Amino acid sequence: MISASTILLILTTLSIVRSFDPSCSFHIRPGLDELAKKQDHVQLQLNLDIGQENTFAIRDMVLELQKFTPKEEDEYTMLPGADGWCKNVSSQRRSMKILQSGSFVNMKGQQSVEMFRPSWELLWPKETLSGSLVMGFELPRDYSRNEYSTTFSNGNICLRFQVWSKSSLASAQVKRERLVHEHAQLYQQRKDELHSFNTCRNPIQKILLLRRALLASEELERASTTLKAAGPDLSSDRDEEYNDNVIVKLRDDLYVTKVGSIYRQKGKYDGEHRHEIIGTAHVVKELVSKQEEGENSFVSPPSSRRRLRP
Repeated sequence: MISASTILLILTTLSIVRSFDPSCSFHIRPGLDELAKKQDHVQLQLNLDIGQENTFAIRDMVLELQKFTPKEEDEYTMLPGADGWCKNVSSQRRSMKILQSGSFVNMKGQQSVEMFRPSWELLWPKETLSGSLVMGFELPRDYSRNEYSTTFSNGNICLRFQVWSKSSLASAQVKRERLVHEHAQLYQQRKDELHSFNTCRNPIQKILLLRRALLASEELERASTTLKAAGPDLSSDRDEEYNDNVIVKLRDDLYVTKVGSIYRQKGKYDGEHRHEIIGTAHVVKELVSKQEEGENSFVSPPSSRRRLRP
């Protein structure tokens, strides 16, 4: 016999399916192109966790953002903004250096991960409080720690982090506090409705209670999505401007959340294909660039222009 929770999950899944209009009605955030240029030579140390369970850890990747636009197709990979259905909110594609490839450890010792054709962009509609820092590259082959671990499969890979201005981050925190309260109320409401359904003995009444539980679940789903997009929680251990355990400040008051998503491209960036979320990316810290320190201890790999074999 199918349980009430299973029925609720099925109905909720069906109810949130929506037709998707691939047209983009957003407008670019004013000054986004200049903001991207000001991130020239920003160096970020990153850790990647591939998979949800039994994750495959890749550590100490270092990428450097550059302000230049690559001229040759061999110099960049496809990005969701510059090559997608909503390119009018992109800062344009920019070059990116791989200063240090990520690495992992297996039975043979420390292994490096090859990456080619790196590039990056900022995506930020003026209609939203936050935007996205997207860093892309091509992975030429599969990597795994052993036959039982998660595999980091080859393809076009994108790392996506939410970005904020100082003012939009402050506004988001006010909005987030309200959303947290609303989410707690909706969670309790759904819990009460499910309890009523499980304890009811009247078949007709159970149908009505299930519908009410479904509606509460839909509201909770929307609230969860909105809360997730509302920005990082800076409520604990907060200093004057931001919590540096949660967010890092780059150039010109550009704030980047330290935890982002890893995507593998599946199909075109046309708004109709769903791209695969394959793991979580973490910004460890921003490093001092050679322009700021006078020297650079990281060495770029010989080539970042290699194409994937068909």
